[in-house]
Amino acid sequence: MALDSGTRLGPYEITALIGAGGMGEVYRARDTKLNRDVALKILPDAFVLDGDRIARFRREAQVLASLNHPNIAAIYGFEDRGSTHALVLELVEGPTLADRIVKGPIPLDEALPIAKQIAEALEAAHEQGIIHRDLKPANIKLRDDGTVKVLDFGLAKAMEPLSAISPALTASPTITTPAQMTGVGMILGTAAYMSPEQAKGRPADKRSDVWALGCVLYEMLTGKRAFEGEDVSDTLAAVLRADPGWNAVPSATPANIRTLLRRCLEKDVRRRIGSVGTVQFLLTEPAATDAVVPPANRWRERAVWAVALLALAAGLVFLAARKQGDRVLPLVVQFQVEAPPGEFLPGANGAPRFAVSPDGQFIVFGSTLLGKRDQLWVRRLDAPAAQPLRGTETVPVRGIAIQQPFWSSDSRYVAYFDEPASSLKRVDVSTGAVQVVTQVSGNQYAGTWNSGDVILFASSATNGLRRVSASGGTPTQLTTLDRSRQETRHLWPVFLPDGRHFVYHVQASGGTPSAIYLGELDSPQHTKLVESDYGPQFAAPDLLLYIRGQSLMAQRVDLSAGLLTGTPVLVADAVIATNAGRIAVSASNTGVLVFASGPSEGAKQQLIWVDRTGQMQTPLGPPVGSFSIALSPDGRRVALADVATGAAYPDIFVYDIDRDVRTRLTTDPAPDAYPVWSPDGTRIVFRSTRNQKIALYEVLASGSVPEHELLTTDAEESLVPFDWSLDSRLIVFGRGRDLWVLPMTGDRKPVPYLITRFNKIHAALSPNGRWLAYASNEAGSYQIFVQSFPDPSLGKWTVSPAGGVLPRWNRNGRELFYLDTAGRIMTVPVTTEGSFKLGQPVSLFTMASLGTSSVSDRGSPYDVASDGKRFLLSIPQAAPISPPLNVVVNWATRLLAKGSR
Repeated sequence: MALDSGTRLGPYEITALIGAGGMGEVYRARDTKLNRDVALKILPDAFVLDGDRIARFRREAQVLASLNHPNIAAIYGFEDRGSTHALVLELVEGPTLADRIVKGPIPLDEALPIAKQIAEALEAAHEQGIIHRDLKPANIKLRDDGTVKVLDFGLAKAMEPLSAISPALTASPTITTPAQMTGVGMILGTAAYMSPEQAKGRPADKRSDVWALGCVLYEMLTGKRAFEGEDVSDTLAAVLRADPGWNAVPSATPANIRTLLRRCLEKDVRRRIGSVGTVQFLLTEPAATDAVVPPANRWRERAVWAVALLALAAGLVFLAARKQGDRVLPLVVQFQVEAPPGEFLPGANGAPRFAVSPDGQFIVFGSTLLGKRDQLWVRRLDAPAAQPLRGTETVPVRGIAIQQPFWSSDSRYVAYFDEPASSLKRVDVSTGAVQVVTQVSGNQYAGTWNSGDVILFASSATNGLRRVSASGGTPTQLTTLDRSRQETRHLWPVFLPDGRHFVYHVQASGGTPSAIYLGELDSPQHTKLVESDYGPQFAAPDLLLYIRGQSLMAQRVDLSAGLLTGTPVLVADAVIATNAGRIAVSASNTGVLVFASGPSEGAKQQLIWVDRTGQMQTPLGPPVGSFSIALSPDGRRVALADVATGAAYPDIFVYDIDRDVRTRLTTDPAPDAYPVWSPDGTRIVFRSTRNQKIALYEVLASGSVPEHELLTTDAEESLVPFDWSLDSRLIVFGRGRDLWVLPMTGDRKPVPYLITRFNKIHAALSPNGRWLAYASNEAGSYQIFVQSFPDPSLGKWTVSPAGGVLPRWNRNGRELFYLDTAGRIMTVPVTTEGSFKLGQPVSLFTMASLGTSSVSDRGSPYDVASDGKRFLLSIPQAAPISPPLNVVVNWATRLLAKGSR
């Protein structure tokens, strides 16, 4: 609706129409109260007719109004008059960047300062968790005084409908409804800057803004759009498949700016520059060279990028200095290390497993090739890329094969836990020679290695810290739990540089807060330093790093007094931490800090029916984040653990197949997982880690009663439900590596069923309750066994001759299914009445994505219908995305600058 000059909207009087676009008409107006000119953006009719969108827009606008930066055009308010709704914006005089580009390419010495100010605006917004989503030259103003102002920050998200017409249409604010797809020039003005993930309808993140910034910089330097087409579809096709015309970039452009452009416009979001801060840094310090990178040599391109960045970082770190008062402060340099191409950095709660060497020259991290192979990689800080660490290749059989690595004090060796081999190993970084230090059992919680070749590590087998010689031997107990203080576990030890003192995490229950303690070898004394829900890290010479909320803090430690001194200083926000208390942080003795922050996007799963020949049927419902599923006894519902919108950890859901409706059963902030149905389909038992305890709970499957009944808990071992007997009398569950039974009548006191030194997972009861199938690694790799139940001494049979997990019974009791190491669904004829008998396994079909290497130790990506004629699978839709490792050289300079020392 056009507004005439003189029209009033609250205190604002319209004076002139400035422009119009997909996000509405923009007017110049006079603020009659404050006597200043403002811009009014009148929202389009298609937008204002949706009350839910208006309410959502108000909430988003409140967040956007918090942005306060000299390069961001401010939001002043929100006004209504009947059906007219308007944003009140800062009026920025001057042409847009699009107006300037029309006149021709912009010289490098003019383009780089403009790009730098755009990057500064983006970085300020990203620090507040706000993504622009629609950055383009038309949204950038150039003031006469040289100031650059970025407009319409975050409005793309605010303008999105609650119920998207299609993902591709809602990825941008300009393309919102078919009715708005008439302004072809306007549409192309947005599509040309959309990242590939937006073009595919996927969520935008800060890397999408990096892409758009690359498009804008390319256009400034060349006078042409990086991606063009005759219409929207052609333009989006170019974004997804074509490369920019690199020959159009002026020949005088420095090589590092060329590489910067290529890395900003990397279609694979995992290989794209992950931080605007990195872009800003390179824009500030262009290299003095005009070498051209051959566009066809992708490896060479990545090497040039890495060498340019790292050489520049090294030169700045070791040669440059900044003076502040009487102190000379080295420059802080930041960059990121990402997973190798096609790889994923695995870890609990999205926290990658990594460690920086004490001398600050190397970073070691665990990586997995789509769950088929775990391996350690080492990245030299002055090298272009990481290299696989020979000798550490391990095939996972319990989800993740390599646990948290840690370095020797001389930075020559890396120690790590090999889960399948149940051993602590060390590897020589230069030769790849591997040595077994000791055999271990239970879950391992990282370790630390001092100059005297003493290794400390934490294990669920004892829950206290243990010590062992790095040259090999039998571990001995170092710390013991203080039950009077309700301590449950000692975890995450870290040696201090003196090799005698160490810090570690003490977890407690019953209202006793968890805390970080200071200990000393050969001394029973330990001193509480600070309360924290997460473990510590330490940086020489005397800085303790710990988490407060989601923020990483640093504070001095006075060893002589055994206490923290000074004021804690913020180091980084949104650092990833695990349920077990590990923080994704590592610090060298030489001023290098590595940490992981931000979300870890796991692969989305699709539920789908498959018949006995492997023929897929119509997918069920939208993609889910759940790997583990459980089919209800009647086959009409699916229980799964998934992360709800806005939640940090998974809850239990029930998906109704016929009605295509999901019901959320749990809402507790703690992770809930591993649902198991009752035989009548009315209840679900699941595992939860509430109140810092691992416990089994029961909930109504209808969701009508939100209360959850506590069934059993354990302060020392992990508990996971496996199966519920058809007569409803008992539940089989895992306690640590053993199998237990929980009676559902009487006193409900758990009793052990099978106790051995080997892992036992995926237990399933036969329909008549006389036999228990399970997977165990007693033969070295996981095999399927069947044992008499409830007395295991009456018989035992090996079912799978070549490995297997996840046994499932046909309800008729005459067939047993399992998944073998090649991802084949196998069937074995069995006799369960009278004495147990079994035939030869036969392959039904292959589903490689469900191979044992990608199966966790307890979750199940498939289930069998009660008639045994079809299978419900949860198959991955795309590769997961892990957060990059943030590397900060001379990070403590910030603390010195703040006067914390």
